[in-house]
Amino acid sequence: MNDATQPIRVDTKTADGHVIAGADCALSNDKGRFTLKSGQTVQVHRSSRDLEVSCVLPGQRDAAGRSISRANIGIWGNILIGGAIGAIVDHSKGTGYTYPSWIQLVFGQTLSFDRHREDRGQPLQGDNAQGRAVAAADSSGGNSPGGAVTLPLAGDVAPPALASAAAPVGNTAATVAPAGPAMSTESAMTRAQGISNGLNCGAVQARSATRFTASCTGGSTVQIDCAGFRCSASFP
Repeated sequence: MNDATQPIRVDTKTADGHVIAGADCALSNDKGRFTLKSGQTVQVHRSSRDLEVSCVLPGQRDAAGRSISRANIGIWGNILIGGAIGAIVDHSKGTGYTYPSWIQLVFGQTLSFDRHREDRGQPLQGDNAQGRAVAAADSSGGNSPGGAVTLPLAGDVAPPALASAAAPVGNTAATVAPAGPAMSTESAMTRAQGISNGLNCGAVQARSATRFTASCTGGSTVQIDCAGFRCSASFP
């Protein structure tokens, strides 16, 4: 997956779950600013940076959110087959990253959206400041999941910070800022295992509440550190 843009739909609803279309929405990252009406879809330029989203409607408090950028499978393919140059290009252009494709903002709230929770064909409910998913309401017309999801899936891995094309891939550590509240050890381990699986490594072992290691083919060991909603892998 390396298209420069991806379609994103934005919905807006009230705190009691009533969906309202037609709010003026803006999405922005380091690649540009994109506007649409809620209930519509817009093409957004991919980026390794998170996507800031806001919607305004007369008579309603502003709705805001942060859509987290995640590395897609293409960038990891470049890394795993030794294509560090290609991975760096995907990282700098943003083509190696993907946002959630359909999000629902809530008037009067600021939410975080992570595609680890995404269910294909369903709008993604955001997390509030306490890290709890906003539950879908019956008034959404059956287009939303029936309840809040509290743990992310582990099908994807966090993006690496690729500092230099000359640096060996094995020594490249992904460093990311915490995004949201600290995870429990159990959910951190779930994410760490997802990264280990993506690198064709074995079962992770907890070294602390946020640090894990796993043995990989060839005798190497991957170290996985988790903070907030993100985990990063390195080969010490």
